[in-house]
Amino acid sequence: MPQIVIYIVAFFIIFQSQYPNVQLAPLFTGSTIIGIVVGLALQDTLGNLFAGIALQADQPFQVGDVVSITNQGTGVVESVSWRGVKMRTFQNKLMVISNSVLGRETIEVAPKDNLNARIAKGSRAVQCSLSLAVR
Repeated sequence: MPQIVIYIVAFFIIFQSQYPNVQLAPLFTGSTIIGIVVGLALQDTLGNLFAGIALQADQPFQVGDVVSITNQGTGVVESVSWRGVKMRTFQNKLMVISNSVLGRETIEVAPKDNLNARIAKGSRAVQCSLSLAVR
């Protein structure tokens, strides 16, 4: 870290000695304003991206699993991407839920390949056994 500061200061000293008529303060102000505007504009996109990375790393559910998401509904997962999850409800409607929403909600998962159930809160999953009695 100290080396970076030294390089930056050295760059500005050399730049100012080569171009003494150039004012650097407006350049810093302009770049700061642009950085703030771009950061605010990309806030939701970056939130989805990082929530997507967390969901991809943990994989609390997979394509074909039946999921119930608090305040969103229940359905079968059709696809999982960095942006969101596509889920087909039992009324045959396609729901697209962003990863940032999934990171905040509680998700109940019924895997397609067994009768165990998983409950996920954000990117954390807990597995429990489920017993069914058939009459």
